[in-house]
Amino acid sequence: MAASSALTYVAIAAAVGTAAVGAYSSIQQGEEAARAAAFEKQQRKIQEERTRTAAMQAEAHRREELNNNLQTIHAIRAGRGVAFGSPTGMALLTSEVESEQSNIITERANYLSSADGFRLAAEEAGRRRRSSLMSGYLGAAQAVANGVSSGYSMFSYRGAGATPRTGTTG
Repeated sequence: MAASSALTYVAIAAAVGTAAVGAYSSIQQGEEAARAAAFEKQQRKIQEERTRTAAMQAEAHRREELNNNLQTIHAIRAGRGVAFGSPTGMALLTSEVESEQSNIITERANYLSSADGFRLAAEEAGRRRRSSLMSGYLGAAQAVANGVSSGYSMFSYRGAGATPRTGTTG
């Protein structure tokens, strides 16, 4: 009977130890996943900032090109003695400006759309970080609850004076 009692207490201790290891493991997994998500969030924010900066740079470059093109057109027209206010000349300049403005707006919108994608990805990574932590802690709570339940059932079974079964049915 003493050997049976000792085995029961060893089994209870093993159940509690397993629960503790399971809880620790679950917390560590959750925290590691949270760290990875936090890093990803940081990277996405950096990408968003870089993309917004690239949008401003591209727009500035395109506007500079437009100004250079307009100056070139003015210089060519002046060299040929064509008046600046002629209807045909104004129509050409207006067409050039409108076309290039449309291209600038489109390019900027593409960059900003990409930046918004990075922003949304950063927000999602932040949610995943919080979810990972919660998942780790809930997994730990479940491991502890299972260990306590196993230990209690073994202790209750032992307390009733019965000897633990070895898995045979009978």
